This record gives sequence, C-alpha cells and structure tokens, in this order.
Amino acid sequence: DRRPNECSGGQAQRVAVARALATDPDLLLLDEPSTALDAGSRRQIHALLGDRDQRPATLLVTHDPTEAADLADRVLELTAGQIAGTPPL
Repeated sequence: DRRPNECSGGQAQRVAVARALATDPDLLLLDEPSTALDAGSRRQIHALLGDRDQRPATLLVTHDPTEAADLADRVLELTAGQIAGTPPL
C-alpha cells in the first residue's frame, strides 16, 4: 500500500526482483541484488530467487563470495576485466 518513493531499500530491491521474475524471463540479469541490505532482507531476496533449478538462467554480478556460493552453480572471478579464476562451490 506504499508509493514507490516510500519504500525502504530492502523493499525496493525485493520489488525489483519480483518484477523481473514476474515476466518469466529466459535470462535473469542481477547486478548486486542485495547490496547494502541487512541479513533479513538479503534472505528475502534469495528466497524470491528460489531454487536454482527452478529459476531461469541467471547472470549475477556480486562482490560477495558468500552470495555467489549461495546462488550460483558456477562462479567466475574477474580481475581487470579478465577471468582470474573459477573457484569451487
């Protein structure tokens, strides 16, 4: 029941993820989807994304290795625009 400019950062992030998923995309692009969110809001974002086997192919950009491990089945680390590694999950 709030206007968009009255939403907290966490609420706005959850709405953005929900809107992206509502269109049933073939590819989901996420750029730092939980940056600057508290742990509870981060969990809600991850829950919205659901099981990795159920969601569309996803390209996630994050600086958080824990988030990458939680959401990905493959991780590429980049340094200066080059692949620097592929750590195990």
